[in-house]
Amino acid sequence: MISRLLRFAPLLVVLGVTAAEGDGFRVIKAEDIQWKESTELPGLSTAVLAGDPSKPGPYVIRGRFAPGLINPPHTHDQDRYIVVISGTWYAGIGDKIEPDKMQPLPAGTLMVHPAGGAHYDGSKEGEVIVQITGVGPVSTEYIK
Repeated sequence: MISRLLRFAPLLVVLGVTAAEGDGFRVIKAEDIQWKESTELPGLSTAVLAGDPSKPGPYVIRGRFAPGLINPPHTHDQDRYIVVISGTWYAGIGDKIEPDKMQPLPAGTLMVHPAGGAHYDGSKEGEVIVQITGVGPVSTEYIK
């Protein structure tokens, strides 16, 4: 156990010492996030924190769902990893919305969306914020 911790000690020291000094490190505080309202889905705001989901490479974005907003069924062509930051996010699997089958995911929960997997998600009661990571470029296709 100690040997495992020691392996990561240099990384912890580097992050602790240089994070405040620059050298490519960035800090984005919650109050500094620049949210953009979706033109396609009223009630959804997004913020790109790192990378660009439309370009090759890793990205980190956040989504903020207004109370009662459920994203219609859709798929992505790449795997995506979603962590619930605040609120209770509801997720369903399939190509049609079935509210009673949506799983409540409280803050701290991770959900993996596999490439091509049909799903729908959002908020039933309060505001929800999720953080999404993946490797771009990624596209979203809504199911009609």
